[in-house]
Amino acid sequence: LHKPTHCTNRRTAQTDALQQAAPDFRRRTAQTAPREHDIAKSTSHRMASCPLSYRLGARALRAAQTVQCQTLYAVGGLYGNMHALSAIRERAAQELTPPTLIFNGDFNFFNCEPSWWHDLNRDIMRSPRHIATAGNVEVESSAIAPSGLGCGCGYPAYVSTGVVERSDRIVAALRAAAAAAAAPELLGWLRALPLALVAEVGGRRVGIVHGDVESLAGWGLGVEAMSPPDAPLRAALGCGDPASQQYLPPTPRETALGWMEEAEVVGLVCTHTCLPHGQAYRDSRGGAAEWGRAVFNNGSAGMPNFEGQRFGLITRVSADLHAVPPDSLYGVAAGGLRFDALPVHYDHDGWMAQFEAVWPAGSDAHASYHARLVRGPGGFTRRHAAREGVS
Repeated sequence: LHKPTHCTNRRTAQTDALQQAAPDFRRRTAQTAPREHDIAKSTSHRMASCPLSYRLGARALRAAQTVQCQTLYAVGGLYGNMHALSAIRERAAQELTPPTLIFNGDFNFFNCEPSWWHDLNRDIMRSPRHIATAGNVEVESSAIAPSGLGCGCGYPAYVSTGVVERSDRIVAALRAAAAAAAAPELLGWLRALPLALVAEVGGRRVGIVHGDVESLAGWGLGVEAMSPPDAPLRAALGCGDPASQQYLPPTPRETALGWMEEAEVVGLVCTHTCLPHGQAYRDSRGGAAEWGRAVFNNGSAGMPNFEGQRFGLITRVSADLHAVPPDSLYGVAAGGLRFDALPVHYDHDGWMAQFEAVWPAGSDAHASYHARLVRGPGGFTRRHAAREGVS
């Protein structure tokens, strides 16, 4: 893997404290209470090595299954939120041309109850214009035998151990719910999901991955890894000091562009890291002035993504360059396509009632995620998400 940090298992008490307080970017003081539940998608066993089954690569992406559409919605990180799924479908119904919905992993997570697990997966599997790829949650919760990787996210070292351990237990509960649902057809479907695919949007190729191009659990396309680095964000997360064991090497621009060029795509759409961003790149072919490529990470479709907000996010990619969606939070025309981050205004009260019925106070998911579901990730705003070329 291009970043061995993905598979480390090193912690310090100082870094735990920084990471827990990190999302409150404006008030990192000694009086700030720890807020580890505000950190991204805090789920994963710390992998001593990156499993071969998680590896992808630009050449594999280039040869991946292809789907054709005029507009796509990338729905990463739904996390079992069926209220968000309903809101996404309502938004899709407003399009002049029906979009293709691509669930690029982790559409399961909080749905650790047999009927909830069954209904969500059956709905996605059977619905027309719905296509799914695997996330680490699907891989680990549907495997015939436990892999020993816990959640399988390969989280960097700056994620706290407490969060990791709780999240591993959440996926164990999800695995038990999947078994109790007694639905071999759904389990077989989940086990056969591809790691990635290519969408031909109006004839232009876009790579759809879960983590990054190298790995299902890669963090190379997380907002904190992007170049040019967001130094305040990286410092707040505890991953910006090169002398620290928790340092996360930024992904060079040349690496991101190299992935896209080798995979023969004009853009990459990803999720996994649960903090959103969009970034455009000048076309390296002849030094053209226009934006030639883009990377968009939708963060989470099923959880809030910005401080003080209660909506999820999806990435919309369209062949219509000139029609900017009225609800676009930020976007860019790049590579002959239009990329936008769209809000998912789901029924918050209905979602919280469903979540709390399975995950009451004191439970693992409540401890790690309840505050984010209510308040959003503290300190993270659209300013952090709309990066170079995106507005």
